[in-house]
Amino acid sequence: MNNQLFDNRAFEVLFYLQDSGYNSWFVGGCVRDALCGKKFTDYDLATIATPSEIIKIFKNYEIDKKSLDFGCVRVNNSGLWIEITTLRQDINPDGRHTQVAFTNDLAKDALRRDFTINALYWHGREGSPIIDFFDGQSDLLAKKVRFIGDAETKVQEDYLRILRFFRFSAIYGCDLDQTATEACARHQQGLAYLSGNRVWHEWAKILLQPNSVKVLNKIRELGIDLTLFGIELNFGEDRGLISLYKGSDPLLLTNLLLPRLQTQHLAHRFNLNKKERDWLNLAVTLVIDQDFRELYLEYGSDTYELVYYWAAKFLTSASDELNKPFWKVLNPKFTLTGKDLLKLGCLPGPNVGIYLKSTHDWWVKNDFIPNYEECLRYACSLFKC
Repeated sequence: MNNQLFDNRAFEVLFYLQDSGYNSWFVGGCVRDALCGKKFTDYDLATIATPSEIIKIFKNYEIDKKSLDFGCVRVNNSGLWIEITTLRQDINPDGRHTQVAFTNDLAKDALRRDFTINALYWHGREGSPIIDFFDGQSDLLAKKVRFIGDAETKVQEDYLRILRFFRFSAIYGCDLDQTATEACARHQQGLAYLSGNRVWHEWAKILLQPNSVKVLNKIRELGIDLTLFGIELNFGEDRGLISLYKGSDPLLLTNLLLPRLQTQHLAHRFNLNKKERDWLNLAVTLVIDQDFRELYLEYGSDTYELVYYWAAKFLTSASDELNKPFWKVLNPKFTLTGKDLLKLGCLPGPNVGIYLKSTHDWWVKNDFIPNYEECLRYACSLFKC
């Protein structure tokens, strides 16, 4: 295990739990990614301490209790949030929800988890072994995402695991596990019962991954795209749309993959917030001869994502657009004000706003390059001060 990949603040929390008399381990993604040599920022701890005991131990820390009913307490150690969950079993899961029962048995906690590669525990001490009940380390090396126990049962316990299977396969998998894939296909109708927020959280992470193309092709082959959206994914001519898109915005890529799906339908399916809806609506209004200067002025570096979306949609060159001079101006800001024009002798009234807007438009047309004095001279020329 590469200890150097772990944040010392996470070690502090883990050791504090252990030194307080409670067996505790790093678990899940941080252990998995450390074994892969990947950087990570999310930390999950499993412990025999109950939620009330965790709260007592970390009484001098900022604490988030939103998931307390599931045995989870989040602790902030000097800016790093760490999720601490009491060992537990899932009781009577119905595909969307479950009840929990706490336990001191690490094996029972491992059994409730979804995939073998996510049921890896590490005590955190130098030389301590990885605790691996289901040979997840071998699956990780073999690039295989495999359900713990019976795949049919696991999927029916929580239908979100269908999307999680494809998400982890897109990141860590090579060939999709046949047993898991068949179980996901048979029970895909359960996805209709899940909230838009949960679906979007997983769907977004399927995209833009090393194995996304293969996974999305399988999703289409199985008809899961129809179950989710009521429409087929469109990969473009020769299925090259994903490779054409050079951005990193999963929402914009989803819109490209579902060009015949109305944006309001997509927004409703994913329960997007207002900011996300506005961003999506802005993207779909872009035209082939789009002038990005005003957008760059308003959205700054985020506008790059709009350019990549626009280039993939209209099969044009993002690099040609991004080589235009105005992109080289960092954080452009128009600093001229109405007061400046009044000082130059412009008469008060509506003309102040008209001259100011004309100067602003001239500044934008000239790629934000004119400085304050040059803008002042141009404004002055409008009313011959």
